Amino acid sequence: MFRYCKISNITVLENWNTSKSENFCFMFSNCKLITNIKPLKNWNVSRCKDFSAMFEFCSITDIKPLECWDVSNGTNFKEIFRYTLISDIKPLEKWDISNATDLGAFFQGCKSLSDISPLKNWNILKCENLTDLFASCIELTDISPLKNWNISNVKNISGLFWVCKNLTDISAIQNWNTLKCEKMRSLFSRCTYLSY
Repeated sequence: MFRYCKISNITVLENWNTSKSENFCFMFSNCKLITNIKPLKNWNVSRCKDFSAMFEFCSITDIKPLECWDVSNGTNFKEIFRYTLISDIKPLEKWDISNATDLGAFFQGCKSLSDISPLKNWNILKCENLTDLFASCIELTDISPLKNWNISNVKNISGLFWVCKNLTDISAIQNWNTLKCEKMRSLFSRCTYLSY
């Protein structure tokens, strides 16, 4: 809708009725002047299935306005926060993504992201794609919050930790069930400090 637009103030969208909207794909993609998404706080997104690339390349740092979003019907979250400036993802802690099938590149390029503990209780049982999920998250050092993730239905984990150059320990995911994984290309590529 606003992809590549040079808008910075989205206050005019505050009272939009989005209760019947099922697709927000690319809505604010590459709107690099957007820094404040507070006007979206009360949006009803409960029917949305596709959130892919919704905020990619936006200059947002604070996603607290999205804390109470009901994303439980969402299936596609691919690239939703790709290359944004977020570092605090605690507002996503209670997101219900149990119907998500695609989380590919969800946080790709979030170079300030270091704490992923808010994700530890995410239910990703239906997820099939984790490609590039944390790719280029160069400040990420601890992936222990992912220890209990059930990836038993995931088919693609290619590039999941690609260029996580400060990652030193991956023992937390040693018991992941990768039986259905068909693609693992560049899973830890360029994780230069990773050693055993």
